[in-house]
Amino acid sequence: MTPLLDLDRIAECDVQIGGKARNLARLRVAGLPCPRGFVIPAQTLRTTSSAELSRVVAKAVAQLRGPRAGRSSAPIDDASAGAAPGLFHSELGVTAASIDAAIEAVISSTRVASVRSYCLLRGIPEDAVEMAVVVQEQIDSEYAGVLYTR
Repeated sequence: MTPLLDLDRIAECDVQIGGKARNLARLRVAGLPCPRGFVIPAQTLRTTSSAELSRVVAKAVAQLRGPRAGRSSAPIDDASAGAAPGLFHSELGVTAASIDAAIEAVISSTRVASVRSYCLLRGIPEDAVEMAVVVQEQIDSEYAGVLYTR
């Protein structure tokens, strides 16, 4: 298994990456403006040693320019049963030196009280909450927001 997946090369059927990563990949493949990056699938986070993950991520991060963003991409975040924007943590201004801590912060956001409440209200077993992490080049912006669609 490849521990990291480039956003330009994600297979449509890859379910272990979450909706955010999948949609960012679709934007990239369609040629729309979207920062370069990669995703660390949930399975990789579960099965790869910290040392190996750190080594592979450091190599990939070196290929990205400027500050980076470590973003959550949980399968339940954009599920058809109900979206959960803002439920999980993302880390901005990530440097090569802080990437491991940023990834851990994103993963740790699956274990906070608001996620437990979300799962309880929707009948989702807490141990079913998985996290993939997207690492992208960060773009400075004057305005930002969240778009809700049906």
